Amino acid sequence: FELDLAPGVKASKVTNISRDLARSMSMASVRVVEVIPGKPYIGIEVPNSSREMVRLTELLETPAYRDPNGLISMAMGKDISGNPVLTDLAKAPHMLVAGT
Repeated sequence: FELDLAPGVKASKVTNISRDLARSMSMASVRVVEVIPGKPYIGIEVPNSSREMVRLTELLETPAYRDPNGLISMAMGKDISGNPVLTDLAKAPHMLVAGT
């Protein structure tokens, strides 16, 4: 969700009530994103009840991966909008990647 705050309301106030928001939506937790680049809103991320598997082949077949701007493109996954997230490994030599 994207929220447009009333004038004078700080994003930190929404962050402080994130547990109350989660409880009112019957969720275990919600994540408040105080800055969405390029937008004047704050975001509230709610866990998806049905998870979607992100396949590596799906990321490797995207035009962004096939026509890379960097030296060593690396597929990281998808963002919350479903767009592929790529990075140039040459620009991130100290990156730590973990997960299951």
